[in-house]
Amino acid sequence: MSERVREPEPEQPQQQAVQESSQAAPPAVQHVLALQQGMGNAAVARLLASQSNTLARDPLPTGDDYQRARNAKEEYVRGGVRGPEDYAPSTNRGGFGVAYVPQVGFGALNIHLRGAVTFKPGIRLISLAGRHFAMAVSPAPAVAQAVSAINALPNADRPAAAAPWQWAGAEENDFISRFQAIVESSWQRKFDFRCTRQFWGDLGAAVNVIVNIHRGDKTDADHMSLTSYKVPPGGGGGTVGVVRSRAGRDPNDNEMVLNSNDVLPRTDISLRRTVSFDPNADTIAAAGQGVVNDFATRFQTGGTGPICGTCGEEIRELASTPINLHVQGYGADPEVAARRRFDAAVAALVAAGMADAATRARFHYDGEGDRMRLVVGSGEPQVVAAHEAGHMFGLADEYTAPFTSTSAGTLGNQSDPGLGQAQGLPAAVDENTDSMMSVGNMVKPQHYATFLEALKHISTITEWELGTPTGVVPPGVDGPLPTRPRQPGDPQPEPATAMA
Repeated sequence: MSERVREPEPEQPQQQAVQESSQAAPPAVQHVLALQQGMGNAAVARLLASQSNTLARDPLPTGDDYQRARNAKEEYVRGGVRGPEDYAPSTNRGGFGVAYVPQVGFGALNIHLRGAVTFKPGIRLISLAGRHFAMAVSPAPAVAQAVSAINALPNADRPAAAAPWQWAGAEENDFISRFQAIVESSWQRKFDFRCTRQFWGDLGAAVNVIVNIHRGDKTDADHMSLTSYKVPPGGGGGTVGVVRSRAGRDPNDNEMVLNSNDVLPRTDISLRRTVSFDPNADTIAAAGQGVVNDFATRFQTGGTGPICGTCGEEIRELASTPINLHVQGYGADPEVAARRRFDAAVAALVAAGMADAATRARFHYDGEGDRMRLVVGSGEPQVVAAHEAGHMFGLADEYTAPFTSTSAGTLGNQSDPGLGQAQGLPAAVDENTDSMMSVGNMVKPQHYATFLEALKHISTITEWELGTPTGVVPPGVDGPLPTRPRQPGDPQPEPATAMA
């Protein structure tokens, strides 16, 4: 099977070792001085710090160790593409294709999502003896309301009212293009992986997400069947995003359901609110107090934040999504006034139930005036199609009440317990944040857990972690060596898109 490869775009020059240490590093403690003379103090300090046993029991690496590791790494790269094959995440949810391409750039992990789409009207119009009747096809609750409204119209007006609920012209092609583009752009290249095997630090995996959906019946090569119901532009029928994994560990037996608007930013959930202060005062206007109370209730922290997979402790910088308060000021020094208003707003959030608002809130001066914007994290609206793709990648919902559904979690509980920790990544926590698997549009480190699972499987290498590939430091050298110049006989650089 042909495998499309996208060459990674490294953020730093590739560091490749070009020479070897001419002498083996002495393993005994009494030779540390000799090591310092030959390698430099910084290199010896790094090596000593990395030893979990005494030098006598756990010798420092030698030039021979380095050469064997480099030869093994180069032989691995020459082995070419691993995969492609279909992968079922350990969560028994979703499925996707995976291939590892070590010979392009630092390396590339290709994640394929394939599916077949069926287009259905949101509302069907039935005509009998000159009478027109609307009938709901989409399961979205708002569609039933629209049907009632259409059927209440004069008979002659019903066809025009039902027309926006039918697929027409280029709308199907537009849906396919938007679905593929939004899933790819939302999920790929958010983080890299690097190999932690000794002296393999320049081997990595940039994540490419490649989506292909086609009209018609699902084939054995597809991971999902997708049904999309047409709703009018601007919302109309709301959202119906859902993924069902019908056969557990079968990566090719999943069902996704979307409305036509689910490839656009959603309008039913906003991570932004705006309120006003009383003029020339630090008190929130009466009309805005209810908005602040509702905001504090919806976006509470779930107690314990993401957990480090290595040490088991809370990762403080990821423990809660920041609340950005953009505050306007007044008077002779409006920024000072804006800071007083900020303090008043934080106190109001705490009183409304956001107990940790004092540590989560971030002050932003927004000029002169009486308004304040409350923004959860990035504030970006979610695209339902990208969220549902996360389920195909094996991930669970993270949102909680009041964004209720049959799958809404309990505030503070872990989503997919153990998934992140098993990969040395944070654990996802159920709470309403700007996270892609909650109610926002941000892909976070914990969301790459199943990609890391798949990389370990397909590469047959278990030593991987989240991070950009590093240079390799041979024994006897104080730091990574510069990129090796091209030599006669080296393969030509791969194009950005190649076939393997």
